[in-house]
Amino acid sequence: MNLLRQTKQAARALLRLSDAQRADILRRLADAIEAASGELLEANAADLQRMTRRIRFMTGCC
Repeated sequence: MNLLRQTKQAARALLRLSDAQRADILRRLADAIEAASGELLEANAADLQRMTRRIRFMTGCC
């Protein structure tokens, strides 16, 4: 199934949920993001380092 179809199905499913159910989902997502924050920050730092090296290579700068 393609991503667009899955997204549309998920959106329709969310519309059928109560406000409390949607709030619970958002809290769980926030908890999962918070729990993974160290890993996310490390991945972001690695991405920034790669991009910095690439920019320096492409521009011949620094």
